[in-house]
Amino acid sequence: MNRLLARLETGLTHRIGTQSIAPVGGSRTPLVIPDEIPVSRWKLPALTVLLALAGAAMIADRVATLSHVPPTPPRWTAETRPVHLSLAGHRLRVPANMVADADQRAGGEQERLDLTLRWPTLSGYDESSAALFYEGDKSLIRIWLEEGSSTVTNAGNAALAGESEGNGDALRAEIYPVAGGLFARAFTTSSAFASEEIVYEATALRTGSQTPFAARCQKWNVAEATCLRRVPLVPGLTLTYRFPRARLADWGRLDRSVMQLAKGFLVAGDRARGASR
Repeated sequence: MNRLLARLETGLTHRIGTQSIAPVGGSRTPLVIPDEIPVSRWKLPALTVLLALAGAAMIADRVATLSHVPPTPPRWTAETRPVHLSLAGHRLRVPANMVADADQRAGGEQERLDLTLRWPTLSGYDESSAALFYEGDKSLIRIWLEEGSSTVTNAGNAALAGESEGNGDALRAEIYPVAGGLFARAFTTSSAFASEEIVYEATALRTGSQTPFAARCQKWNVAEATCLRRVPLVPGLTLTYRFPRARLADWGRLDRSVMQLAKGFLVAGDRARGASR
């Protein structure tokens, strides 16, 4: 083979040779096959390149076909169309770009509603904020709406501060001031919440308010500390929201804004049921 290629490369003629086929029907004249096939000096390299390119194209096409994975639906959407859904017997209408779960954006009956918003605008996802949403930035406000007992008031949150309901044994006795005129009590080291503390509005507790502010917060030594607050929205529907601890200094505006926004999601009849709260 090497000898043959050498002859082709030098432009020589590859001589197949004269071949004879036996006479047919007694004919004495043999059939002769031409004995030379000329091969030009430039044809072999060109043919080699063409074959290599064709093979590479076929392989690339096959790999692309085998490795193709259909794209998954995006978690977030910039659409602001209203999503109509029902939650714990309540009808809600929520902008699609606020809903964090793609399945929930289909609407209909839901067990829970997950929302993610920017502060202070309390607006949902858009292209300019894509990095915040996809990276799960701790500056975002996260809201969960779900079925909950109408007897769960924010006084129940305050009870975690050891004021009632026998929860004081999990908290330290020391009470100390924190941002925004609030007070706090830390959980004991044996508690499951040893790295957290209860932050609450002491004045409201003393006056017997049914809606005092209280939240469970990570301590400042926790990176990007957040707070969690739970409060009834309307009878049978509970709102829980998580926010950066740094927002405690403006807790009054934050709490009012979140509650007002959430009640605005309720369809007229359901909204009226929570107006008295």
